[in-house]
Amino acid sequence: MQPGSRDIKENIMFWEGSFMSRIFLFIGVGFFCFGSIILPAAAANTTVNATATTVPATTATTAPLPPVSSFFGSPTSGTAPFTVQFTDTSTNSPTSWLWDFGDGNTGTAENPSNTYTTAGTFTVSLTATNTAGSNTETQTDYITVGDVPEVSFYASETSGTAPFTVQFTDTSTNLPTSWLWDFGDGETSVEQSPSHTYTDPGTYTVSLTAVNTAGTNQATQSDLY
Repeated sequence: MQPGSRDIKENIMFWEGSFMSRIFLFIGVGFFCFGSIILPAAAANTTVNATATTVPATTATTAPLPPVSSFFGSPTSGTAPFTVQFTDTSTNSPTSWLWDFGDGNTGTAENPSNTYTTAGTFTVSLTATNTAGSNTETQTDYITVGDVPEVSFYASETSGTAPFTVQFTDTSTNLPTSWLWDFGDGETSVEQSPSHTYTDPGTYTVSLTAVNTAGTNQATQSDLY
C-alpha cells in the first residue's frame, strides 16, 4: 500500500525534528566545551602572561669603591702671611676629608683654605673617606712660603798672606734662592757658598746679597784680610 501524503509529511516532520534536535545537541555540547574548558584555559594563559610581564627585571648592584685621593692648591708659593685655597679632586664620592697642611694646622672641609704665617716648605696631605674605606694623597714640599732673607755668612779665615784663599759659607735664613757675593777686590760670585783667592795684600769689605720671592736683603763684613 502506498503511503499517503499524510504519512510522508509526518515522516518528513519526524526527520526534520530529529535533525534539528541533533543540531541543538551539538550546539549545546559546543557551548559547554567552550564555556567550561576553552575559556578557563585562555583566561589562565592570559593571567600567566600578565603575571610574567609584571615581574621586575633584576638590577645588578655595584659595591662602592674607596676614594682615590687627589687635590691641588693655588697658589703654591708666596710670602708670609700666605693663603692657599685647596681643592679636593678625589674620585669615588668621598663623604669626609682630613687635611694636614704641614704647618701644624688641619682641616675637615672638602675645599678649605689655609694661611701660612711662617716661612718654610710644607708637605700637604689629604685623607678622603667613604663607606668603602679611605685613601691618603701626600704632596711633599708642596707649599713654599718665603720671607725676606735674613742674610748672614762667615769666612773660614779672615787673615793671611797672598795668595790667600778664603771659603765663604752662606748662613742666611728664609730660603734665599739666589746669591750675589762682592769680595771687595773687584771679583764677584753667584754661588751660594763660594771660595775666593785674594792675590794682592790689602783689607777688603765683603758683602752678600740674598734674594727670594719675598725680596732682597744684604749683609756686609768689613776689614777682612
